[in-house]
Amino acid sequence: MERSAQTEMFATIWTMLAVAWTIIWFVVRFTSLKDRLEYRLFTAEDELKKQELVVSMLTSKVTNADVTFMEIRTKLANIETMLMEMKSQIKSK
Repeated sequence: MERSAQTEMFATIWTMLAVAWTIIWFVVRFTSLKDRLEYRLFTAEDELKKQELVVSMLTSKVTNADVTFMEIRTKLANIETMLMEMKSQIKSK
C-alpha cells in the first residue's frame, strides 16, 4: 500500500513539475516573441519617420525646382521680348 501511495505522490509531483515547467516555458517564449515584435514595430516606425522626412525634403525640392523653372521661363520670355524689340528697331533703321 505504501508503494502505490508513494508512486501516486511521485506522479503528482512530476505532473506538477511538468505543468510548472510548461507554464514557465510558454511565458518565456511569449515574452521573447513580444519583445521581438516590439523591436520590429519600433524599427518600422523609425523607418517610416525617416521615409516621411525624405518625402518631405523631396517635396520641398520639387516645389523649389518648380519656382526656379518658372523664374527661368519668365527671364526667357523677357529676353525674347527684348530680342523682338531689338529686331524691330534694326528693321526700322
